[in-house]
Amino acid sequence: MTTDRHDLVIVGMGSAGLAAAEFAASLELRVAAVERARIGGAAVWSGSAPSKALVAAGRLAHTVRRAGSFGVVTDEPGLVGWGEATLEFKTRAVMGDGDDAQDRGND
Repeated sequence: MTTDRHDLVIVGMGSAGLAAAEFAASLELRVAAVERARIGGAAVWSGSAPSKALVAAGRLAHTVRRAGSFGVVTDEPGLVGWGEATLEFKTRAVMGDGDDAQDRGND
């Protein structure tokens, strides 16, 4: 029986685990990751990320409502769907969309 050898084993794939895995991979280390639930950690799935998604969606809705004053015509009044907002934010957070600083609440 042969065993695979790893340079690093990361337990927990929250934001720190994801960052550690990415850094280790950049050093060409063999990495094993262990996660008991969903990748992304509590902040992405039930903590600060969903609330930041709602804030970002609210800001966007406000902008859409004001668009008419700038001559932009919209068909919708700028309603916010909680499910769609959190799903979009979680997807960006887990997939690493590098152009979403505004959506993250500018942290």
